Amino acid sequence: MSSNVDLLQSTSITIKGVTGTTTESSTLMSVKACGADVTGSWTQGTGQLVFALPSLLAACTACNVSWVVTNPCCCMNSPSAGFSIGADVTCNSLQPSANKLTVMELLDYLDPSVVNKTVAEVAPLAVRCPEWEQYSIGQSSKVPCGDNVVHVTLALNTPIFAADGMTVTLSGLKHSRTIEKTLTLLGHAAITGGAGEFHPTESNGRLVFALSGDVPAFEPIVFNFTVINPTTPSCTEQAGKTVCGPACIPAQTQTVMANAGTGMTIPGDSRDFVSGCSDAAATCQCRQNSGRSLSTSGDAVMTVQVAEIQVRSIAQSTPWPCAKNVLTVSLSSTVPFAASHVHCTPLITISGLQDACLISSSVTLAGSNGTSTWGGNATFTSEGSLIVSPIADMDFGQVRIFQFDIHNPVHSQPAPRIQVSSSVIPVCLTDMIKDW
Repeated sequence: MSSNVDLLQSTSITIKGVTGTTTESSTLMSVKACGADVTGSWTQGTGQLVFALPSLLAACTACNVSWVVTNPCCCMNSPSAGFSIGADVTCNSLQPSANKLTVMELLDYLDPSVVNKTVAEVAPLAVRCPEWEQYSIGQSSKVPCGDNVVHVTLALNTPIFAADGMTVTLSGLKHSRTIEKTLTLLGHAAITGGAGEFHPTESNGRLVFALSGDVPAFEPIVFNFTVINPTTPSCTEQAGKTVCGPACIPAQTQTVMANAGTGMTIPGDSRDFVSGCSDAAATCQCRQNSGRSLSTSGDAVMTVQVAEIQVRSIAQSTPWPCAKNVLTVSLSSTVPFAASHVHCTPLITISGLQDACLISSSVTLAGSNGTSTWGGNATFTSEGSLIVSPIADMDFGQVRIFQFDIHNPVHSQPAPRIQVSSSVIPVCLTDMIKDW
């Protein structure tokens, strides 16, 4: 500020119109004026600062005045149209009503930490609206009941301060077979404890984590976590295919919400901005807390492919009536049925064997993979079905073979229709290919 006349030491200076701050009224406001530290009186509601000049201010001499206030949590335009300054002297031309403050436009006034500066942000109390600059999610696997590494990238156009207590919520992770637990979050160091709380049945599958480290504006928060996929295929994967078991899972949209302990909330898709707060003396609460839909460049997260039994052949050792007959079964699947990263054990049913003679419901499995993959045992039902489960070493595309003994029926007959299906990891009833 400067004047065309001398202003004496202790002249009272009034600056008005700096409204919208969250700094409460005080008679002990620290002010830097003309190079000296002074104490001023601050009124929050009217945005008025009053202080006394620490020394003579000669005519046409510039005096810089600065003081610190706290920005509101809500984004808002600068109230610069109401800024004015005046001195407690008899000259009417120096009264606040006659002297509007001119807002400077030099970007250098903004702190170096402000990224993507604009001239409008140089005006006091211009508060940038928080927005998501990056919001993407992706997955590593479509395997039913398999481990799925979910990758997330988030970034805001405003900084995140650890002291604010920022909490981030991801929702839309429904149908995962992961139980309610603490998940390890690998990636950005600001994530508190490198962990988040996963609630599979809340908010369509919800992951909540906190940020306890400062994150500069526009810095990507990249992290990943592992969940277990559902067993039921996704509707997008089911299109044009026959699927058995439960109804398919519709594609899900994941959303992100972030809330700081200060009351700042980050707008989502609705972008319901509020210019200013209803009560400047209270903690700002903006009507902005809607979820931001996460984008994906590939499959929607929790998309699971349709499982199929690809190789499904069966052969016998003899056609003689009433003879002992060794049946050889070869199976492979389009998804892993037994592997370290798969957490469900499918039940495979081979049906159509009702004319076979077996003296026990417990059947011993032999052959090249009878023990290693199939555990050496199967169950034969009264309806003529053999139920087997792979216990290990059956990744997708791997052909696994087992043999079991039956006795042929006494009377001659054509080969029956033998079919195979699976539950837990569902596969439709499909005809087996006879190798004899």
